[in-house]
Amino acid sequence: MKIAFVITLMDGLGGAQVHVRDLSLWLKARGHEPVILTGAVGCVSDDLKAQGVEVIHVPDIVRPIRPVRDLRAIWALRRKLLEIRPDVVSCHSSKAGLVGRVAARLAGLPVIFTAHGWAFTPGVATIPRYIYMAAEWCCGPLSDHIICVSGRGRRQALAAHIAPPGKITTVHNGMPNIVVAPRQPHTPPRIGMIARFADPKDHKTLIAALATIRDLPWNLRLVGGGNCDAERRQAAELNIIDRIVFAGERSDTANVLQEMDIFVLLSRHEGFPRSILEAMRSGLPVVGTNVGGIPESVVDGETGLLVPFGDVAATAAALRTVIGDQEKRAQMGRAGRQRYLDHFTFEHMVDPTLAIYRTVSGLGDSK
Repeated sequence: MKIAFVITLMDGLGGAQVHVRDLSLWLKARGHEPVILTGAVGCVSDDLKAQGVEVIHVPDIVRPIRPVRDLRAIWALRRKLLEIRPDVVSCHSSKAGLVGRVAARLAGLPVIFTAHGWAFTPGVATIPRYIYMAAEWCCGPLSDHIICVSGRGRRQALAAHIAPPGKITTVHNGMPNIVVAPRQPHTPPRIGMIARFADPKDHKTLIAALATIRDLPWNLRLVGGGNCDAERRQAAELNIIDRIVFAGERSDTANVLQEMDIFVLLSRHEGFPRSILEAMRSGLPVVGTNVGGIPESVVDGETGLLVPFGDVAATAAALRTVIGDQEKRAQMGRAGRQRYLDHFTFEHMVDPTLAIYRTVSGLGDSK
């Protein structure tokens, strides 16, 4: 089966990029033909090309709403898709989901949209939220099927009347398994957050919360690209910058997580974050915000602790709990690892995803 993936950016590591990368490599290893069409090439697309996956640069696919460029992107995608003639088009990320579905329809090809997080979700700025809501109302009917990476995402789509229930399926993200070395606790405990310094991530609440529990022993490592000047200034003003490492972007996530004792992900809104699955896979307890699909991965009180978005006091209390109880950390980490194995391995994601691709393409089990 030949699958054309359309995605806005492939120049940095994010949930959608990792999804397309891992799925493409898995498909290629099993004799399928993945092709990536993207508006921005870089480290992720370079890695795929090095492993034999075809990547086509379509520079008019851009993240902001740009009507003229968006029309050019649709036309360029249509032309490329007619050349490639894939069995199915699989669109990822909000902008690629819009231009990709229109282009696929103009090319007469079956098309799927994977919603890694709706751009009209609560927490998104008002004007962009309504623009994307209107765009999804127009593009929803163009989709042969929509995959949501969380049950909450599916409920949002149904509530917004994006498509009928039979055309929307929840398929949770999954990650390839790894061998996890026995975890040795560090002194002081090492807290880590892997997330880009950009909306919707909320590093500032984490820094503010840690400043209120400076009486406890802890170190913090913040891993991720983007501009962190504001967070550095905040940490300096709170006199805790000497306990924080701004590590920049790292591609060796498994090694980074092995160096941590507690994983934190604070966000304004989320789809179904892979960083949490990676932390669970590594046997780490998770402190996360109770938004999006996070409660579908983190079981509050069992595999980690959930806190309201922006709540400094609740975040500090959760961190105090896990910092101060090494046995609880270990117990939550073991429970998280088991929950990953039971629900969020790569096979849990890829099997239903490929079944949808085959159904929509009309190929069934024939290829």
